[in-house]
Amino acid sequence: MSDNGLPSDDRTIELLVLRAAEGLSVEGERALGDWGDCDAMDEAAAVLAVGLACDGGLEPMPASVHDAMDGIIRRGWESEAGEPAADHDHAPIARIEPKPVTTNGAGDRGRLSLLGIGGWLATAACLALFVIAQSPDRVATVSERLAVLESKPGIVRTAWLGLDDAGLGEAPHAYDSELTGEVVWDPETNEGYMVFEGLEENDPGLLQYQLWIFDADRPTGQLPRFGEGILSQRPVDGGVFDSVAGRVIVPIDAKLPVGKAAVFAITVEAPGGVVVSDRDIVTLALVD
Repeated sequence: MSDNGLPSDDRTIELLVLRAAEGLSVEGERALGDWGDCDAMDEAAAVLAVGLACDGGLEPMPASVHDAMDGIIRRGWESEAGEPAADHDHAPIARIEPKPVTTNGAGDRGRLSLLGIGGWLATAACLALFVIAQSPDRVATVSERLAVLESKPGIVRTAWLGLDDAGLGEAPHAYDSELTGEVVWDPETNEGYMVFEGLEENDPGLLQYQLWIFDADRPTGQLPRFGEGILSQRPVDGGVFDSVAGRVIVPIDAKLPVGKAAVFAITVEAPGGVVVSDRDIVTLALVD
């Protein structure tokens, strides 16, 4: 077996996917040869079965999963052609809506049918395993890393608020142009991502955005000029970043461990960021 536990040839991968989805005939099992003991695709099917057992079934494909899959396919086209894929070379992935759970008794394994599911989770799982097999050393994109984090249990997701919505002002900030998006945060690992749409583009030579994380486990009262309670603490620097038009995904770079994130706030700062902010807050996200 290869180091990642998956074969490198398309035919063997296809057989493993079909075995996990519907089962194989005796001839198909024989064709797997030494790869007959590979259970990576079977484990993917089991994960799907658990996810589909939840009440209400699956949610529609998350935007981050859609973008990650779309990017994977585009890079595949580019690597084969040796040049960037033109728009007409690849049609964007449709946002697949979930279908009812079905089972399939084909084959002697009686597995849940991945092909019968037809939802985004099946597509994403098989595509991810295929990419792992073909490109074991490829570095995942930020969209792909976000998609993986979104699938973990126990993550925190909280939407960005305008200053008026958060009770910090009577109107949105000048750089909050119909801002939407959210923070996705894993309290166990301190990994997280900020997702924005509508955050004003900045000139990095003039100003940059900076994230501050207010931690409910850290002391308060250190900066009383900013009020009482948690806003009077010295927050954790979450990193400096820039914004561009369209959807932006920014990894969170917490400079200190965060025990219990309570508030994520974005400020406008001089290029390179600051150690202590004057708190020109553009937007913030509150954790329940």
